[in-house]
Amino acid sequence: MNAHVLTKNGWQFIDSSNMTEHLPAGVYEPRFDYHEGLFLYRAVAWDTDRPIDLPNPTSRAARALASRFFHREFRTQLQRMQVGERLAFLLWGVPGSGKSICLRQLTEDAIAQDWVVLYGWSNYVVDAIHSIRKIEPDRGIMLAIEELDTTLKRPADEEDAVYPYDFDAENALLQLLDGNAAIQGILVVMTTNHLRNIPARVFQRARRITNQFEFVAPTRAERLAFFAHHFALAGVEVHEEIELRSLGYNLELWADRTEGLTLDQCAALVIAVAGYGQDFATVHADFASRIKARKSGNDESDEETAT
Repeated sequence: MNAHVLTKNGWQFIDSSNMTEHLPAGVYEPRFDYHEGLFLYRAVAWDTDRPIDLPNPTSRAARALASRFFHREFRTQLQRMQVGERLAFLLWGVPGSGKSICLRQLTEDAIAQDWVVLYGWSNYVVDAIHSIRKIEPDRGIMLAIEELDTTLKRPADEEDAVYPYDFDAENALLQLLDGNAAIQGILVVMTTNHLRNIPARVFQRARRITNQFEFVAPTRAERLAFFAHHFALAGVEVHEEIELRSLGYNLELWADRTEGLTLDQCAALVIAVAGYGQDFATVHADFASRIKARKSGNDESDEETAT
């Protein structure tokens, strides 16, 4: 790569004005330097060590569809059909159901295909994509936007009771999804915990979002795989017998006893019991009471906003 690396405010950026060959595959946060009038790309640290692969049929369906789109031959076929060379997913569902894990898997799949992944949204993301395409016209690009409903909301100091969304940000995203931005060969993956909080205009055209994937509370098989993954990372010995104190590390029983828990709560359970030696039954009872309270509409805790 023939690119100039700048250091600004302690961060290293790739200067697009001197980027003449190839932006290395990876995850980047685009910035626009108004003083210099150019785009900068900050590489985002992305830990791909021991990625988790849950037996989630929704996640696997999304990855299977994306895997076809990653191939140049398939995108060329879409061009011939004149239907647009774009793919957009909306991953939605309850907090802690695996949306972020799926987004990470899709990101890793894209990087493995030598794609560039732009993380986050701003009103100049479309221009940032154009700056890459000027140098690499056929480069595959994935755009990852977490918590779309929050991303499109007006800033707190600009709240509008009539229309709560940032009209400029919403319009820029719709231009991209509609193909009016003249950008092809792009995969857009968005997530949200609250489908009802997405602006209605996003759904007015069916082709704007190719697929909506609903994520639900993890199944027993997913919880078992989740526990096994994290215990393996920690090097903890897992055995079958039940310890008198809590459930020990009998993961089959952990999977049985955690029905209704989100993956976020399962992670907290591993930390509390395996990391800090807390009692399984006590921690589990606390989570169960939160679930019951939330279902009754009395819980306004952070569990509602965690992904």
